[in-house]
Amino acid sequence: PRVAPDECERVFETLGFAAYLRPWVRPDVGERPVAYLVLMSEEEVNTNLAIDAGIAAEAMLLVARQRGIGGCMFGSFNRQTLPELIGREGYKPILVIALGYPAEEVVLEDAVDGNIKYYRDSEDRHHVPKRTLDEIII
Repeated sequence: PRVAPDECERVFETLGFAAYLRPWVRPDVGERPVAYLVLMSEEEVNTNLAIDAGIAAEAMLLVARQRGIGGCMFGSFNRQTLPELIGREGYKPILVIALGYPAEEVVLEDAVDGNIKYYRDSEDRHHVPKRTLDEIII
């Protein structure tokens, strides 16, 4: 179901942002996501759905990006507060996708010595190191 902007703000407050960037101030009101998708599972399902949820989330993010919408996948969220906020009895959140319009360009770069910790440089640009295909394809 669709939610009002104040409900989006409450979802925002449950998310864990940028753990590697300390100290870091969360995005200002005008820079925050404008929509959220919460991938959920029935509580009785005991299988590990993280892989399936990740595949589905990545597909959604690729489609969003193709349409000029930025997004971020969150596994870090308050696992008590978010379900209470959503109010879907019998379901548990697995992943949250935040959607919005990018306020900055992210610099992707090759990871050095396996270090994938993202950071901001002296000019406040966001850098995201990634392992190369040679490192991850065996």
